[in-house]
Amino acid sequence: MRLRGGSGRLVASIAGVAGLALGLFGLSGVVGSPAQAYAPVDQPGPALSVPTAVLNAAISCDQNPSTVHRDIILLVPPTLFDPAEAYGWNYEPAFRALGYPYCTVTFPDYSDGDVQVNGEYVVNAVRVLYGKSGRQVELFGWSQGASTAPRWALRWWPDIRPMVASLVGLAPVNEYGSDTVEGYCVVECIPAAWQQVRRITGASPNFMNALDSIQQTFPGIAYTVIYSLTDEVAGFNVITPAVSPLPPAPNVFNVATQQICPLQVVEHLDIPTSSAAYAVAIAALAHPGRLPNLAAIDTAQVCADPFMPYDSAVSVVQHEAYSASVLPTRLTTGMVTSEPPLACYVTNTCA
Repeated sequence: MRLRGGSGRLVASIAGVAGLALGLFGLSGVVGSPAQAYAPVDQPGPALSVPTAVLNAAISCDQNPSTVHRDIILLVPPTLFDPAEAYGWNYEPAFRALGYPYCTVTFPDYSDGDVQVNGEYVVNAVRVLYGKSGRQVELFGWSQGASTAPRWALRWWPDIRPMVASLVGLAPVNEYGSDTVEGYCVVECIPAAWQQVRRITGASPNFMNALDSIQQTFPGIAYTVIYSLTDEVAGFNVITPAVSPLPPAPNVFNVATQQICPLQVVEHLDIPTSSAAYAVAIAALAHPGRLPNLAAIDTAQVCADPFMPYDSAVSVVQHEAYSASVLPTRLTTGMVTSEPPLACYVTNTCA
């Protein structure tokens, strides 16, 4: 973790708990297991299994979507947190200050359950916001919210792809599954962990194989992947294979925070506070459907302060202390002994 002033002592004291917890966080290219016959990427998506009223109740917006004058940013949460816990102290204040309309979508059980179900919440939120605003949606998230949940929605529900301008993500797991906590799910853990953490044998979860099948990214959507070389959860990304970057493509931009600020030591829990990550994220979100222009970023100014605007050492300490208090319970609630089975629609033989 980044040891910065007063937060360093707290970070060190909770490192064990946070390291364990963060292992459960949770993406053009052609990959996938040849042994599995996956559904083609243009197959119409299935009906959503979650009741519409429940899906709609999970959406919360700071402005009326029907009256916005730019694309709405949809904040997608990470594993173990709801949107307010993840973004209420960093990016939400920033978006309000910038005048960017945003909405959040809340997954059940702090996003700890089946990511396939969480993907349905993303599908519905995109449809609702696009329908109300008449504008495309910018997806923004951290960890699961940066990768597995939104990419699952885009992979299996092709009707929403024209509704999405960008996917901008912090510290995603886009390939294989997390390898830095490989083997964590040996007996029991929460469903989302089974789906995003590689096995002790090095095997990728069935979920990740399905997610990355046939085609990982889609034309018309700008993918900005912001990761750290010192992410102890998603992956260190300095070894092969790297788990955060997406395969190269004209509509994909992969960047490490260290490419902006080489001396910034950023890990999984505090990447939402990083000034380098924020600079790239805002450069991407400011122009829906376009990749960020790093040449326009004043790196001297950005790197002078490790914290993003509207954030501080005090808020970081408060967030890390709060995380240490709630994560042990969330990590042990709803544990299962195996990965949730893949939904029928994942295969090309589903009735």
